[in-house]
Amino acid sequence: GKMDAVSSCCIIENGRRCTLPASATSISKRARKHLILIKHPYQVYEKAEHGLLCLQHKDAINALLPTDRAAKRTRKNDEAEPMVNFNHLHMNTLKRYKRHYKMGQDVTTKAELVEIITSHFLTQDISEKETLVLFAHVVKTNGNKYDQKSGSTYP
Repeated sequence: GKMDAVSSCCIIENGRRCTLPASATSISKRARKHLILIKHPYQVYEKAEHGLLCLQHKDAINALLPTDRAAKRTRKNDEAEPMVNFNHLHMNTLKRYKRHYKMGQDVTTKAELVEIITSHFLTQDISEKETLVLFAHVVKTNGNKYDQKSGSTYP
């Protein structure tokens, strides 16, 4: 039987998916790139609905990463980056994201939509400060243009 993708580690080792339970730690973009760069046998299972690692692979991958000062600063920035599971969003929200970013790919299933949105999202350079300022503004002004279209406002 297929193991629930959310509950198991996202690493494929020697062609086999790790069956250990995933921890709350996600693999950073930097670690993904490093595994490819050094041609390590660990691969990230791209069909997983998350990038969560078991404790064994978390420690093993951290041990592989360079430890110079610049790398430590980069690693600290990568770890602050949250992993988003787009599977939790409703189909309408996913379609709105796709429309907003003018992503023209034709998709027929939610899984396909989640896959292209996740790939797109991971390429975005997002300023946390700007996002928080904009969020505070939206809350203060009782919503955004999408909420006003439907006639609903925040209390």
